[in-house]
Amino acid sequence: MTTFLRLAGLSFIAAGSFLAAFCSSGARAKGERAGLICAGGPTSDLEVSVEPDRIDSVGGRDEIRFRLEMRHHSSKSGRARYAVELLNQDGQLVGPARISDIFTHDGHESVMRSTYATPPGLADGTYELRVTAAAAEEQGSGATYVHSAHFRIAAGQAAGISQQEWLSGSKVNQATLGKSAVASPQATCRTCDPGDGDGGGGSTGGGGTGGGGAPANTGTVTGTIQYYNNQGNFCPTTRDCSGTYYPQSEFHAYVPVRDTRVYIRRDSDSAIIGQGSTNAGGQFTISWSIPGGTGDVQANLIWVGEHKDGRFAIRASDGSQYIFWTMPFTLHSHGTDSVGALSWGTENSPNPIANVYDGAWRTWRQFSLSNRLVTYFTGVEIRYPSSDCPTSCTSGSDKLVKLDPDSAYAPQARVMHELGHVASYVSNRDQSRSLSNDYCYPNTGGNCGWSLQTAEWSQDAFEEGFATFAGDTALASPWSTAPHTCYQSAAACSTGHHNEESSPGATGQCASDENRFPLSVVRYLWDAYDFNVDYPTETLARDPHEFFDTLNSFDNGRDNHQKDEPQCCILGYCYLCTRDGRSAVDFKWNWANWGTDSSSAWTNNCSPTGD
Repeated sequence: MTTFLRLAGLSFIAAGSFLAAFCSSGARAKGERAGLICAGGPTSDLEVSVEPDRIDSVGGRDEIRFRLEMRHHSSKSGRARYAVELLNQDGQLVGPARISDIFTHDGHESVMRSTYATPPGLADGTYELRVTAAAAEEQGSGATYVHSAHFRIAAGQAAGISQQEWLSGSKVNQATLGKSAVASPQATCRTCDPGDGDGGGGSTGGGGTGGGGAPANTGTVTGTIQYYNNQGNFCPTTRDCSGTYYPQSEFHAYVPVRDTRVYIRRDSDSAIIGQGSTNAGGQFTISWSIPGGTGDVQANLIWVGEHKDGRFAIRASDGSQYIFWTMPFTLHSHGTDSVGALSWGTENSPNPIANVYDGAWRTWRQFSLSNRLVTYFTGVEIRYPSSDCPTSCTSGSDKLVKLDPDSAYAPQARVMHELGHVASYVSNRDQSRSLSNDYCYPNTGGNCGWSLQTAEWSQDAFEEGFATFAGDTALASPWSTAPHTCYQSAAACSTGHHNEESSPGATGQCASDENRFPLSVVRYLWDAYDFNVDYPTETLARDPHEFFDTLNSFDNGRDNHQKDEPQCCILGYCYLCTRDGRSAVDFKWNWANWGTDSSSAWTNNCSPTGD
């Protein structure tokens, strides 16, 4: 028996009470939302949606049929295909992956549609249906996209769940223990005076002491926290990776969870008995203490996706805190216990939250080179997954980033780019350009999407280009010979495609409207930042802090070259008076006024337009 109802273009399944959580987040257009200074990150050339079609009940057990859609937006001809994988709540594949036939597209927007049916009689639990698509285009470029849908089976009946419910209800946030985990205690001090412990002494934290002279039950825990890295935008081994911060050797490998807050939690009542943080190698040493206690203790370790200094925190869509946890282990009184290497995520089931955390950490590592950002870039909240913005968005005044559900493995165009908007905002001292988003050049309206190579009004081309450039510094140093920028999920940028060192040159060599591309802004800023000499007059190699300090140098006001230039106000009523204001031209002017002439970098990268 099959029962289903179609309403407003979506499928709501009566059998099994499917939720609207299955709605695709792959929409191309971006709507402006109140308070957001960025309407979203760049769109991908390749997008995937997964929607439920119906449930077939066979012998009292539900089989779910999904509609799959792969949409290709590129103007270049090429080929594409996708793979479908079903994973259970333990991160294990259920049956083999299904790989589609090759789909040929002719350089126009193309759509490939198919269906997928889950095996009937799935065991009770939560499941992830993951679709990974890839396209190979002419001239060696390409695109990748990863999209998931989630559901629950209970007593043979199916119901849709959100990605956040999947993250909370599956074992994705539980650690995998290494062979060396929960080792026997080292340097156990059974003969020490039971009153000599003070609960401290850990390299990254410690517990408290007992009051009233009562002896404290204390000890130390050591270990390493790591995660399976599935982030794209690494530098592939087929490219000259001199100067890269993210080589391919770190992709599809376990890498440290760095500078995150860690807690030791007593199992009997969830009381925190010790706390600290990991270092840059993911290692921690934490002292724990229980006032007046004696004997061994059962405890577990948790970390919460928050930077140790409060720079940023990864939160759920409702702002609640994620908890990454281990099963209980034994703490030996007055001993040092090693829990070994604790791993989150696997090759089949990478942990998306841990991947987002690392993308943010890499970004902050570079932002910390600016004293201005050290002062003002703090308390940033990154919400994942959020359906509020189809391609992610940022509220600078709230220091709030919202990442779409498909963003976890595309750091360059998502978490890094959005944090670039936060850095821009705090550098600008509360500018008011939240009213100026309009991505419909040469028309107006605000609801059109953007990419690195679409013509935009100058104010938006500059803001998106600046945020992209700021985020890209997390992946490539000024010495990098071939830095690329792109939207690629769980894959490298295509070699030669959006190479930041490969500008067409001066204006006469550029394509129509290329001076309005966000990519031209990125290349202008990168040439002013890097140490490479691409043309005889390239002499700038400026420190990263200068870019944020230059934004700060804009005078207050709405006149030309000032920070709120796009707005005009009469008798208290403000409106958009120039969509080409507050542009790369204004940045160049203020930088020169501050003492740095970047005209050569500007001219040799299609002279990004502006008023």
